[in-house]
Amino acid sequence: MQMIRHRLRRDEGWTFIEATLSIVIMSIMVLGLTIVILAFKEHLERSWAVRMMDQYGNDVMEIITHDLRNVMVGLRTAEWEMAQGAVSSGLRDVFTLSLASIDGLLRTLQLLHEYARTGSLALQPTSVEPAAMIQDALALSRMDPLFQRRRVRSEIAAGLPDQLRPHQGLAAQPGRG
Repeated sequence: MQMIRHRLRRDEGWTFIEATLSIVIMSIMVLGLTIVILAFKEHLERSWAVRMMDQYGNDVMEIITHDLRNVMVGLRTAEWEMAQGAVSSGLRDVFTLSLASIDGLLRTLQLLHEYARTGSLALQPTSVEPAAMIQDALALSRMDPLFQRRRVRSEIAAGLPDQLRPHQGLAAQPGRG
């Protein structure tokens, strides 16, 4: 019995328990290092994927903006032709309102592209006359076949204060202004 106690208390080297604990502690350290390395690798892979998706999104937005500009050129030409010919005022109003909506979409895409490049937005509120807002609403309503069956008359008081709204491209309401 004396011999066993003496062997466990030797100062010349590690005891069995110390050696076992050292191996367990070193195994835990290696496992922790492995987990940290795997987490860092996953972070790098996700970061790369996010950068690639961001670049892809910017490219798609740029292509859509370019194509929409080309569409606007054709529609502006059609609008000019409509102004020269005998076209009903209702059709002209609907066409003008539709052009304003597409123009708002184009400005929104340009704003998003600017945000992707610079990281900031510059929104300027615009002033809109109440009469223009009501006429836009009537022009939109004229597209509904049930609305076309009704006779609508609008009277707008003069001198109403203008309404402020955010950038047309980010506002849900198309119109003039």
